[in-house]
Amino acid sequence: MPSSFFGQGHLRIIEFFILNQPVEETSGFRHKTLVGGRILEFIVASDQFAGQYKCWASSHIKPLSVWVNVQKEEYHWKLAEQSPCSTACGNLGTRFWKFLCVNTKDQNVNASLCKDHQKPVVNNPQSCEIQDCPARWATTAWSECSASCGHGFHRRRITCKQVKANRRVLTLPPGACADQERPLEIKPCVGRFCAEWMVHPWGQVINSMMNESPLPLAVHQPLLRSLKTA
Repeated sequence: MPSSFFGQGHLRIIEFFILNQPVEETSGFRHKTLVGGRILEFIVASDQFAGQYKCWASSHIKPLSVWVNVQKEEYHWKLAEQSPCSTACGNLGTRFWKFLCVNTKDQNVNASLCKDHQKPVVNNPQSCEIQDCPARWATTAWSECSASCGHGFHRRRITCKQVKANRRVLTLPPGACADQERPLEIKPCVGRFCAEWMVHPWGQVINSMMNESPLPLAVHQPLLRSLKTA
């Protein structure tokens, strides 16, 4: 039904047309009017309802009409740039193609508009940086402290290695890594507190009931000492 409202003291009537047919008579056309019937809201979900729309309004002077051409907006996925390689060498890196959702004018839009479209088929992920790595120092994990208490050392193995483009790992002489700072191979550590016996002077045992001479008593008392790193 046409919408009507009062404007400047006169009754105004607004009608909306799609392809010269009133929207109310267009089958399957989902829409609603806002602001007292002065705005037509709809979504062009298919080419069926793309075309020319007309807004017609009565006036106490003369009828007014406005035409607007509406087209369905199309979206699709587009290949963008590739992500950086995850490594710099050794054929152990990977990278991925990125995708952008664009409209028919190749403008970026929200990715949710392309959720019903299939992305281009590409080889993801791809291997990258297929070249030899420079020789580098490689280390094992630190060993446990060599002392159960007191001062000791942690140790680890240091070797010079190189990852080749075919992914083989070579062990090289130390001189091949001479241009790099060699990691620590040993570092000090402190174990738990150490316990040792300390001998105190003889004590006295007094028998007050028998009034006898005091007897010597040996008392051995453990003492915990903290051995700190020098």
